[in-house]
Amino acid sequence: MGILLAVANRKGGVGKSTVTTMLAHGFAAAGDQRVLVVDLDTQCNSSIILAGGEMWDWSRRARKSIADYFDEKYDRPKLRPDDYILHDSGDIEAPHGKLSLLCGSLDLEDVENELLHNKARSNLSLYAAEEAVIGKFRTMLHDFETAFDVVIFDCPPGLSFSARAALRVAHKVIVPFRPDFVSSYAVDRISMLIEEQPSLEDVLTTPMEKRRYITLVNFWRDGAFQRLNLGNVTASHPIMRTAIPEDSGIAEAFEYRGDKLSIDEKYGSAATIVHALCGEVVDSIIMRFQREAAA
Repeated sequence: MGILLAVANRKGGVGKSTVTTMLAHGFAAAGDQRVLVVDLDTQCNSSIILAGGEMWDWSRRARKSIADYFDEKYDRPKLRPDDYILHDSGDIEAPHGKLSLLCGSLDLEDVENELLHNKARSNLSLYAAEEAVIGKFRTMLHDFETAFDVVIFDCPPGLSFSARAALRVAHKVIVPFRPDFVSSYAVDRISMLIEEQPSLEDVLTTPMEKRRYITLVNFWRDGAFQRLNLGNVTASHPIMRTAIPEDSGIAEAFEYRGDKLSIDEKYGSAATIVHALCGEVVDSIIMRFQREAAA
């Protein structure tokens, strides 16, 4: 059974797709892992980074996206998820690993709303209908864990039904944030959702090492303002040692090039960040998960 990771924050622009892609590249290339990225964000950034615009457009026209999978799986429970997955994705050399992708779709929100309306017609309350849809998505997302070592859900900002299902099914949620005031507040909000607590005070009663999420600072610049906001987050939330710097070279690494490249060729000087990020996730999340599963 593979480990399920969600990369999420209720605020946009914090680098969720960036972190998702770095993890996928690192695990497949350096970690020799069978990796699947499930793009739940209607912006489809991680899909375009990993497959390129032309292949993403093909998946849309061929009905091989996450929206098509959810829509058709809903009516055909025995549908094989492998029929919707793009294998050998990404422009990264992975001699012993494997990187696959379930492409994002602009139609996902429409599919979610249609499923909600179907449930609501069954004389369920709105809350019960929403929970039924989330439960259905949760069952669908579980289908991916048997064929891969690591499954990464790239979640959208906000609270779509599929994102809420991913947060519930994930073994660990990685929460990227910018070191600014609004992002710090967004971390508070999503921690309550992940831990299923009504207030931040209730979240804080759970020891940091036992929480289902860990934060990750992105766009880091070592200034007084950034250190102040970082301190606000670390006072209440678990945080990774690795910090992703604000670096134009990292942004340039996410242009799809087609030809297979090594991590060093793809990321240049930022390759050390990819290795550090993946190494910390392996040591602090994956190894712990494997020990607990074997116990």
